[in-house]
Amino acid sequence: MRCVPNSVVMTVEGEGVRVGTPQVMVRLHGCDYHCGYTDATGTVQTGGWKCDTRESWRVGSAWVDESVSSVVDKVRAHYCDQVSVTGGNPLLQPVDLADLLAALREPWFCPSRKAWFTGMFTAVETQASIFDAGVGTHVDLWTLSPKLHAWRTDVVTEYLDAVLHGGVDGQHVQFKIVCDSSESVREALERVRDIHSYVVFQAPNWGAGRVTYSIAPDGGKGRAAVELVKGALYSWIANRKAGVYPVVRVSPQAHKGIGLYAV
Repeated sequence: MRCVPNSVVMTVEGEGVRVGTPQVMVRLHGCDYHCGYTDATGTVQTGGWKCDTRESWRVGSAWVDESVSSVVDKVRAHYCDQVSVTGGNPLLQPVDLADLLAALREPWFCPSRKAWFTGMFTAVETQASIFDAGVGTHVDLWTLSPKLHAWRTDVVTEYLDAVLHGGVDGQHVQFKIVCDSSESVREALERVRDIHSYVVFQAPNWGAGRVTYSIAPDGGKGRAAVELVKGALYSWIANRKAGVYPVVRVSPQAHKGIGLYAV
């Protein structure tokens, strides 16, 4: 499987429903979105969205080809009970991804410690541009981070249907919508309203408990980020009063705020 060099690291979940949880992160190489970024001269390259993981897809970026078993061994070497696979877009490698997740969910014996370890809690983060049912059967938590400029309602619906009707016990999906302006916050809240309406219609008695929502303000550092968080909160309060019922969390990407990406 194509991986970013040094792609298996021990870190802490910085956002969402499991924020603060120790985890092993695996970053795969390749992305079907080539979003914009600012180079060393200040010139914006490509387009669409400011990308903070461009090392996973940029032309000329390094990658390594590793076997699934090699990645499994590297993940288990951290003796952690949660793994998160991200990218780029990990769904571009569905067969290898499914095999990796299936192996990590299995109990395993460590000869050096002469002990058995339980299977890991598996999480996958993707922008929800591709769905693969074979991968979904091995996922405990989907983190969907659709880009507002390229939102795929049809693919988002596939994920929701799989979580609500796919039969994977306890599977959960959290939406993480990154916003960089007050206008994008308002659009994100409208998307949340539509998703929630669909979930309640499909599974009125229990569906809402499997789907959560958060807005991740990407306003830079310092005061700009604070103001965007405030704006998100005010927009959420106004929309709650207007009849948008799901709880929407503000997730200011804690791992970025403290500079914690790997330990």
